[in-house]
Amino acid sequence: MSVRRCPTARAVAPFVWLGWSSLLVGGCTFEALGLGSATQDTGSESSTGEGGQPTGGSAESLTTSTTSTTSSSSTATTSGPTTGAEVCSGGCPPGVGWTAIADRIGFAVALDPGGDVLVAGDQVQLDDAGLRDVWVARFAGGDGQLVWEQRYNGGERRGDFARAVVVLDDGRIVAGGVSQEVQGHRQDVWVGWYDAGGGLLNSGNLGTAKWDGVNTKLDESMRSLTLDADGELIAGGTRCQSPCLVPDAWIGRFSREGVAQWSEPMLVCGPGALRAVAPFAGGLLAVGTDGYAESTAPWRSLIRSFDASGAGLWSALPESPGAAGFEALGVAVALDGALWVVGRELDGATITGGFVRQYRPGREFMPVQERRGEELDGEANAIVVVADGGIVVTGTAGPAGAPHLWLGGFSDELEPLWRIDESGETVNIGRALAQDPDGVVVLGQINARRVSPASTWLRRYLYQP
Repeated sequence: MSVRRCPTARAVAPFVWLGWSSLLVGGCTFEALGLGSATQDTGSESSTGEGGQPTGGSAESLTTSTTSTTSSSSTATTSGPTTGAEVCSGGCPPGVGWTAIADRIGFAVALDPGGDVLVAGDQVQLDDAGLRDVWVARFAGGDGQLVWEQRYNGGERRGDFARAVVVLDDGRIVAGGVSQEVQGHRQDVWVGWYDAGGGLLNSGNLGTAKWDGVNTKLDESMRSLTLDADGELIAGGTRCQSPCLVPDAWIGRFSREGVAQWSEPMLVCGPGALRAVAPFAGGLLAVGTDGYAESTAPWRSLIRSFDASGAGLWSALPESPGAAGFEALGVAVALDGALWVVGRELDGATITGGFVRQYRPGREFMPVQERRGEELDGEANAIVVVADGGIVVTGTAGPAGAPHLWLGGFSDELEPLWRIDESGETVNIGRALAQDPDGVVVLGQINARRVSPASTWLRRYLYQP
């Protein structure tokens, strides 16, 4: 099916900071139904060998298996003929390099300059399956073998988790999420700095508020983390006064050591939560949603950019009110300035589909092209831009109760080039992407209904020559 395109407006108003009220702009109508942390810390645990060197884990702590053969459970399609070198040079699906499975739950992935894969997420506590700890691990880029893993359980050993990970240019690894550090307190932002060998160097809360249960009752979490052009940290997430009624989405800019670069660590940019952040046009970009659990209105995408000082520069129009809700989950910026956003569509709490959109900030407050619904066939959770300006997207497809991971390549005009649908018996959720010139690493999850506990599925796909 053809991609939907929106004509470019003939005249563009000068920039204004857009709130959540409606704004009329020339061009096509954006309607819902028509849219396709640092102090020295010792409270951590890790799998270590003799001499304190992290190892590949033990049978009791981690089970990992790897394969280097082409998957027999996936279906790959292309948009044209399936033979001939000409097709492979521009439209072949990538081949499987290796696959790793670990009995942890990964949520974020990053590559270091040497090609190794860093994953951050959760590890279930052995004595209470309802509680989780932060989990950070390194997998070898060549074959997917586990190099080391780290576990951080916080001062209170309650509900701690990681949702983001990046690699600094000096080799240090930074993971971010949530930790409960003091008895009786609730969620605080948590960031941990690790050396290349997996040792926890320090951790902290990026100078954000501490949940003291008396004067400050803020639940705060980090949901996204990336590096700006100078190698400093951009973080985003959500926070809410307890008892929580309407949460705030926040963004912050920090030195690589975790020192806030703005007057306040958290810049509130609307209700809801931020799910992804990125450097953009010398500043910062944040995407997420204005929705929250108790909201009576459909959720809408939150897409905003800021300069290096935190001043607002540009804001995409939210979807028009309607029955459908939207949540932006991933973002990528092309070399030509095109802004790509992916996410999912909801009917109440039910996920009904996904979307891929392209924006041209400076010209449009709405997408210039997009693909969604049957034209996409699945929710879209993560995106990367490839060398020729095209994109690779991963997410989850299939009917409720029988989901599977999908991975697809699209041109810069959003024309489908290839698609891989993995078997739901193999992997259920496509969650995150990272890429280098040779290929892309996909982070997925195996559902707990088939494997107990839920497990991480990690696969390296290699681009065809």
